[in-house]
Amino acid sequence: MSDLRQQIDEHRQALAALGRRIDQVLVAVDSFTAEARERLAEYQVQKRLAGESLGAAGQSFHAAHLAFGKAGELLTDLEVLKAVHVGLSHAVNELLTREPDSEAARRVLTDFMAIRRSLKRTFRRIDRCRREARLAEAPADGAADPETDGAGPLKLEAS
Repeated sequence: MSDLRQQIDEHRQALAALGRRIDQVLVAVDSFTAEARERLAEYQVQKRLAGESLGAAGQSFHAAHLAFGKAGELLTDLEVLKAVHVGLSHAVNELLTREPDSEAARRVLTDFMAIRRSLKRTFRRIDRCRREARLAEAPADGAADPETDGAGPLKLEAS
């Protein structure tokens, strides 16, 4: 049982490490996206600076897109943790079958269920990253770009 608790603790630590990586990605994405939107607003107010501001906005959106690319890596890491979690689930079920009234088994189950909730929250955070990535690729006004039909990188034309 101590081996199972150790595995659960290691699983929890790996999940916490993934959570810290998600936080880092979200901070980078928020920073790049805020900068991109600020520069785009500047372009619309000061048309004489349009070329410079538009170029900077494109670079910032590109940087945000690259940062959001990390969401795919995070999802892959979460899948690995999920596979470990499934294995632990079987071990916890076996323990509960062998020792259904054991206080230690109940504590293991409680810890395991807390990890399951953390995994679900982590998935929702990664899914949020992916949704925001799609939004970062869309033009600011929400209309599809006629050159790319919304399928490619952000391209803006001077009005």
